[in-house]
Amino acid sequence: MQCARCAVWAAARPATSCRWASLFVRMQKRIAIKDRMAAGQPPPDPNAPPSKRKQFRRLPVVDSIVRELRDANAGRHTERVAQRAQRLSLRTVRATPAAERFFRRGPKIVHTVADTPDQFPSLDIPEVCFAGRSNVGKSSLFNRIVERLGFAPTSDIPGHTRSLHFFRVRHAMHLVDMPGYGFAEVEEAERRRWDELIGAYLRRPQLHMVFLLLDARHGLKAADRATIEELNRHRVPFTPVLTKTDLVPVPELARRVLLLRQEP
Repeated sequence: MQCARCAVWAAARPATSCRWASLFVRMQKRIAIKDRMAAGQPPPDPNAPPSKRKQFRRLPVVDSIVRELRDANAGRHTERVAQRAQRLSLRTVRATPAAERFFRRGPKIVHTVADTPDQFPSLDIPEVCFAGRSNVGKSSLFNRIVERLGFAPTSDIPGHTRSLHFFRVRHAMHLVDMPGYGFAEVEEAERRRWDELIGAYLRRPQLHMVFLLLDARHGLKAADRATIEELNRHRVPFTPVLTKTDLVPVPELARRVLLLRQEP
């Protein structure tokens, strides 16, 4: 088995050794340093602290977390057969008997949109909310739960959901789709309106749980931490949910889970 450097070097120069590949890499680094100095930029400090990416790569891959991910069929597979089996298993996964009875046979769902706090539903039934960054997959997860493709509004454009969407299921609960946060192109006035709307909603006594969706490729961002602080300030219970796990290799996904569990 040849090393990664030899594999890259052999693509252009066959029959080379690891010694020559290592020499090539060192030469490339020296050329990069000379280019930085010629452009008036200081050379990289060898004593500088490692980048966040390098710190993340140095985290251990815990075997118990890897087993949990394997059992849940999470993480990106490199083999096509495994990818096909993963998609099939995710389609056929079954809920608990109580949840299956509640959502089966196309439950009656009433959709309400609230742009201001006075438009919130007045029914005194439990509410479960989905929150997360823009384009993290809130609406897609909701559609998967109720098994109605396209029922909740989805879009590839960040910031598509701009109001609170209430979905009353069987007159027993509300599923709430919250506007995505962290979208930089929203006007300041619109952002303030969202903050006031969400702040008023978090004070509702009907709110029982917030599922905080996190992109598994990026982990916790500053906007996610600000949302967690806001939820703790209002004493709202929340549960983090990693989305898009099929795009992340298992070792990297295990590191993401480890970081989440180490959060205070």
